[in-house]
Amino acid sequence: MATRDDTRRYARQSAVTDPGDCRSALQGLPSAEPAALRELVPGLVIHAGMGELYGVNLSGRIGEARLRTLRGMLIRLLELSSEPLGTPRPPARRLVGNCRASTVLACGLLRAAGLPARARCGFSAYFTSPILGDHWVVEYRISEQPKWQLMDAELDDVLMADNGIAFDPNDVPRARFVLAGEAWLGIRRGTHDPARFGLDPSVTGAPYVRGHSCATLPHSTWRRSGRGTSGGSASRIARSAPPTSTFSTRSPMRP
Repeated sequence: MATRDDTRRYARQSAVTDPGDCRSALQGLPSAEPAALRELVPGLVIHAGMGELYGVNLSGRIGEARLRTLRGMLIRLLELSSEPLGTPRPPARRLVGNCRASTVLACGLLRAAGLPARARCGFSAYFTSPILGDHWVVEYRISEQPKWQLMDAELDDVLMADNGIAFDPNDVPRARFVLAGEAWLGIRRGTHDPARFGLDPSVTGAPYVRGHSCATLPHSTWRRSGRGTSGGSASRIARSAPPTSTFSTRSPMRP
């Protein structure tokens, strides 16, 4: 059960979701409803590994997925196009990211509307895969509901159809998403098979789950490591970063 302190804390922007001098880009969105804000995200972010699915060539842009903060993502989005964030973009003008980027953007939009939201990392059981795959979702709360709900900000009609997903992406069933901490505890207790959790069928096991669990550490851990970036030089980062299809669980930056 969420406490009043929880809702107040998660309704405020964090160091990761603070839009900084790009705050004006979040103003004038067509709706402050959670479902409407979530629907904006797939029109702004395209997964680095899904260019073929959307009929676009993303070569040379995969490094955009290394942008860690909402401010850095907004800078890059505005470089790609000056159109408002409330306007869905063709795939070529979307930020190249992944589920974490979609989650950070969704958290920022929800918090900008005064809604409590937080990122949750774990393993999904609804994509076409023989394992429960590495994934990030948003957990949010509205005043009419006493409990936090899961939201998948990456899902759109194309991705849902490709994976046979029929549930409401604004209310992901808890049985279809295992939080990283829960997976790790289950492995320790012997109730969860570590081979069922991972990045893909070739990268699974307890060490991977343990590392993924560390993604829930406070962002100060990341900042102390000296490996974070404010995203201020978005174009340079996007051009120079090595290709990657996911974020390392050993270098988290908690939204």
